[in-house]
Amino acid sequence: MAVTPGYPATLRLEGRRVLVVGGGTVATRRIPALVDAGAVIDVVAPDASTDIREAAAAGRIRWRQRRFQPRDLLEPQPAWLVHATTDSPAVNAEVAEVSEEQRIWCVRADDADTSSAWTPAVARGAEGTVAEGVTVAVTGGGDPRRAAAVRDAVLAGLDSGLLPVRRRRPQSGGVVAAGRVALVGGGPGDPGLVTVRGRQLLAAADVVVTDRLGPRGLLDVVGPDVQVIDVGKTPGHHPIPQARINEILVEHARRGRAVVRLKGGDPFVLGRGGEEAIHCVANGIPVEVVPGVTSAVSVPAAAGIPVTHRGITASFVVASAHDGATAALNALRDAPVTSTVVLLMGITALADTARRLVESGRPPTTPVALIESGWTPAQRTTVTTLAEAAEVAAREGVRSPAVIVVGEVVRVREKVGDLVPPALLAEAAPSLVLLAHGSPDPRHAKGVEKVAEQVRRRWPGRVRAAYLDHHPPTALDVAQRLTGGVVVPLLLTAAYHVKTDVPRAVAAMDAVGRGRYAVAGALGPDPALFAAAEELLARGGYEPDPHAGIVLFAGGSSDREAISAIGESTEGRPTWAVAALAGGEEIGSVADRLRAGGVERVRVLTYMVAEGVLRDRMVTYAEKAGAEVVPGTLGQTDAFADLVVQRAREALRGCR
Repeated sequence: MAVTPGYPATLRLEGRRVLVVGGGTVATRRIPALVDAGAVIDVVAPDASTDIREAAAAGRIRWRQRRFQPRDLLEPQPAWLVHATTDSPAVNAEVAEVSEEQRIWCVRADDADTSSAWTPAVARGAEGTVAEGVTVAVTGGGDPRRAAAVRDAVLAGLDSGLLPVRRRRPQSGGVVAAGRVALVGGGPGDPGLVTVRGRQLLAAADVVVTDRLGPRGLLDVVGPDVQVIDVGKTPGHHPIPQARINEILVEHARRGRAVVRLKGGDPFVLGRGGEEAIHCVANGIPVEVVPGVTSAVSVPAAAGIPVTHRGITASFVVASAHDGATAALNALRDAPVTSTVVLLMGITALADTARRLVESGRPPTTPVALIESGWTPAQRTTVTTLAEAAEVAAREGVRSPAVIVVGEVVRVREKVGDLVPPALLAEAAPSLVLLAHGSPDPRHAKGVEKVAEQVRRRWPGRVRAAYLDHHPPTALDVAQRLTGGVVVPLLLTAAYHVKTDVPRAVAAMDAVGRGRYAVAGALGPDPALFAAAEELLARGGYEPDPHAGIVLFAGGSSDREAISAIGESTEGRPTWAVAALAGGEEIGSVADRLRAGGVERVRVLTYMVAEGVLRDRMVTYAEKAGAEVVPGTLGQTDAFADLVVQRAREALRGCR
């Protein structure tokens, strides 16, 4: 027989009378929550525990030292809620019966089946934490131990930041409260290495300001309605200056938002966290820092290299080598000659750094470890010496992010190997082949290589460019050097090349026999390309303008449906339109139509991956139509590179 479920509700008991019959263990356990709720509490019992006696003496409750009488429910005023907690079933039954007659909710401790109400197991977010104000009540279908076990699991989730505790409404009457900023160290790359406090703040964040130097996997824990602002930092490429990042933090906090600045490693170890903290405090914004596991120690550890080791060295020096060896040499001036040197951001200037370390007295045979992408599936360690470090790094294609370790401690790796979980390295990212159409114009290949470089900053595996026509290397050439992977067509429509040429090329790559290739879908049309277009407009200095029409100008195709699909993607953007050299509406006609619709200016973005002769022709036609041509192509944007990586991941998921 099915049991009718109860109706969950929260009672507001502040200033309302609650009667507790009984003074033993159960009553003692339930009274503190009633006190916290602000209830006016009367306890009726011949005897009472020490805690109840002390609460009565302090005036927090009233204790009538006698047996229960029915009039206790109504005097000195009617109770709103009754707890029957004695060790006598007969007394509890009488309390429940009288409560039912008076239509007062009664919680009977010894028999849930005859109770009109139940007390759930309760998990509350601790005061001062991001879960403050969250209350979760759990009933176990008449099984208190079951309810308590679930309650404890929920409480662990609240404490760990694994549950979505972010506020959706203002705390008081719609008034915007002051926001705050948290500088959170995300650790070296593995999402499991962030601190509990860091996870808590991410779970409660309204805005997360991140960059590609930080652990991207941590963004999986934020809700879909949390605003994620990518400030675009990659090794050697900082399109948004630090001053603007500082302003972004303050702007959002002033709107009452909880802002998390998510950084890789530790915010205060070569992370510019100090600058951000100073700017927030100077602008009256509360700020806290959450330390992270710094890559300076954790990445060498992942490669089996302790930065100190008994019998080898008891000290180490950490320095930025972004601009060469100067910072490291200054730090080493007073350090023991045996000190381990840990260099961050040092791959670009490695030749100069290694030379100057040797000149300063380090033996050319000193062991050096180059550890790429530590704590990620792409982790790779290359061991060499100071004398050969630059040459070996170039030959092996070592690239940032990487940590450089100089010193005898590197030899410890020979005994222990990598010390990350084996499953992490088993997930090593496959190679990507970016398959472009090709052009006799060298500018096209140069542009494709720029796309490949942007993707390399985002993809942990190898990234190679190949061409269908006109330019080496071909897809077949690349397949001779790889062992399978993912082919991403750098094509912006699902037209003839995607339907015919790409499958033919991939079949030839598979036939080489060194590995098989998954094939990603065409890059367009896709909403991400609008983000790329807007990024291109911003780079060109074009402010959002409701009086300007935007035209995506495609090279064209014999497949008119493919061009039409681009146009369909602009629905909902009334001032956007599509033109094409072939297979679609001409640019002059599109410009005239937009002007007839009320736009004052027409701006043209070339719907292309890279520069070349074809784009030159398009620019000529656009200028004849009286339009402004926005410099560059979609392929030059961060959003475009992000889309390439997204397509690659989609192709991999489709293979599983």
